[in-house]
Amino acid sequence: MSRLQELSNAFKFQYEKFLHGCDALEEKDEWDVAADGEMEAYYFNDLICIIIKLISADGDFSPAEAKYINDMFGFTYSPEGLKELYETNKNDINTLIDEEIPAGYAKMKSINAGLANLYRDLILQACEIIVESDGIIHIAENKQINRIRACFAE
Repeated sequence: MSRLQELSNAFKFQYEKFLHGCDALEEKDEWDVAADGEMEAYYFNDLICIIIKLISADGDFSPAEAKYINDMFGFTYSPEGLKELYETNKNDINTLIDEEIPAGYAKMKSINAGLANLYRDLILQACEIIVESDGIIHIAENKQINRIRACFAE
């Protein structure tokens, strides 16, 4: 099994664990579904936006990157489809990374620190998978990862 496959398998396992944690918090009424919507959907949007931003960092939307995002989440994006999705939403994605992700992380941490740390780790695992998936680690990708890590600084 390749390192990339091991990372993907670990991500899928951790993601399932995260989803169960979200469900548990909703069941205990620790997450306000009426005000914020489903917890997993709230954070899934952030995760996907981060991944798309990272894929766009080097300017190349590779078939390998599309394959991994499709495999991780059951999507059917082509590289061109990912590029179009990014181009259509890039301003919102940048705002999300700079403002909403740190706020969402702080919110989750105030509810359940363990789940917040799991979510942070999921995002960083996804970054590692995407960066390694095309076999080329570009300096722009490393800059984006540092920007993403800053979202979780305490």
